[in-house]
Amino acid sequence: MRVKTSITLPKQLLSRLDRVDKNRSAVLERAAVAYLTQLERQARDLKDIAIINRNAERLNREAMDTLEYQQLPRHGASSTWCGDRVLKTRGSSVLS
Repeated sequence: MRVKTSITLPKQLLSRLDRVDKNRSAVLERAAVAYLTQLERQARDLKDIAIINRNAERLNREAMDTLEYQQLPRHGASSTWCGDRVLKTRGSSVLS
């Protein structure tokens, strides 16, 4: 359902609207919908950021734990498994 309303806008703005579409109501409706969608997205993003910030310490610990788990053996490790073979990390070639 549409409701007729009256607004007052600067003449220059009306001229710019008319260049986009002669149907001012349609242009203003699309602009209002886009603007409100943007505001809603920003509000949702701020809530998400607040949730992430509240949980940042735990999330960072989990990320560091995962990264440490994924690291290759450091100096001093003599070999690492690769499928059914042991790869030498120091010295010669691949052993079967």
